[in-house]
Amino acid sequence: MEKKIENKVLADTIYFEIASNCNLHCIHCSDLYESKSNTFLDFAKVEKFIKNSSSNIFKNFIITGGEPFLHKNLENFIHLFSNYGNAIITTNGSIIEIPKLIDFLIKYQNLYIQISFDSLNENVFDKIRGKGTFAKVKSLINTLISVGFSNRIGLSMTLMQWNSNEYIPLIKYAIANKIGWVHFPQLVPIGRARKAWLTIAPSINEIIKIEEELLPYLSIDKKNDVNISVNRLERILNQLANDKSDCLNNLTLKIDTSGEILPCPISSNHNYSLGNICDEFIFSNTITKINKLENIRNSNKLIACDSCNYIDACHSNFCENCILLNEVQSEIASYGCSIHKHHLKNAYNVQNHD
Repeated sequence: MEKKIENKVLADTIYFEIASNCNLHCIHCSDLYESKSNTFLDFAKVEKFIKNSSSNIFKNFIITGGEPFLHKNLENFIHLFSNYGNAIITTNGSIIEIPKLIDFLIKYQNLYIQISFDSLNENVFDKIRGKGTFAKVKSLINTLISVGFSNRIGLSMTLMQWNSNEYIPLIKYAIANKIGWVHFPQLVPIGRARKAWLTIAPSINEIIKIEEELLPYLSIDKKNDVNISVNRLERILNQLANDKSDCLNNLTLKIDTSGEILPCPISSNHNYSLGNICDEFIFSNTITKINKLENIRNSNKLIACDSCNYIDACHSNFCENCILLNEVQSEIASYGCSIHKHHLKNAYNVQNHD
C-alpha cells in the first residue's frame, strides 16, 4: 500500500538505523556516522512515533545501522514492528548469537534477515570485510539453512571489482539452498566507498554487462522461488512503467540514530531532514520541504543533460549525481550517467520494436 501526499507517494517501507557503530570496517561502507560513533536510536521515541502514525502507512520495517545487533534493545524494535508488518534486519552477520537469532525467528513469524555476503570466496570476502569474517558469516548462513529458515534469509552482494564475476554463482547458490532473496545494492559514492571509488568500482562497461545479465532475473515469470532485486535496474524499470523513479516523488523514509526523518535510505545530512520523530510530524506538512530539496538537487544537473535525449527519464537524479548525498564529483557523476543512458537507450529500443 502507498499513501499519497499531494502529488508525492509515500512508500510503505521505512528504514530505522538503530545503531551508528559497527564492528567491521568494510572497504565499501557508506560510513554515514564516522563523526557520530556509538550512538543508538531511542526505542521509546520510536514506539511513540509509530503508534502516533497511521498503522496503515508502513508495512515493511527495515532495521539497519551500523550493525543493528549491537543495539541492546533490538528485540524491542522487532516486537514493535512485527505488530504492524514485516521486520527485516540488515546485518553483516559476524557478531550474531545464533541461538538467540533462531529464537527470534521462531517467536516472530514475520521477521526476516538480510545478510551481507559479498563473496563466495573466503579470501575475497575477508579482503572486503576483514580477516576471519567469512567463516563466521558462512557458519551463520549454514546453520539457518540447516534448521529450516532458508526462506527467511536474504543475501546482499555489493558488486565491486573484486567480486564482479560472482553474481550468477551467488544466485545459483541461493537457488540450490532455497534462500528467500538475493539483493544487489548499488555501490554508492559515500564514505569509504567514495574515498576508494577508483580502486573498487567496476568499470562502466563491466557494470553494464553485469546488469544486462541480471535483468532477466527480475522477470515476474520466474523459474525459481528466489526473488532477485537490483537497485539501479528496478529504479529505471519503475520510471519507465509509472514515472515513480524520482526518490523525492516516491519517498522512502529513513530514521537515523538521532531521530531525524530523512527522505532517502542512504542520506545522513540533517540539512535535508523532514523533521524529527520527537516532533509532531504530519506527512502532509513535508511538501514545502520536499519541494525545496527538489530545487536544490535539480540545480545540480550535469552539463551533458542539456543535449541528452533521456533527461526526462532519468532527470539527472541518479545517486552518483545527487547533491543530497554528497558533494558531487564530475567523474563519478559521469560514471552513473553513462550507465543510466545505456539502460534507457536499450529500454526505449525494446519499446519501439514491440
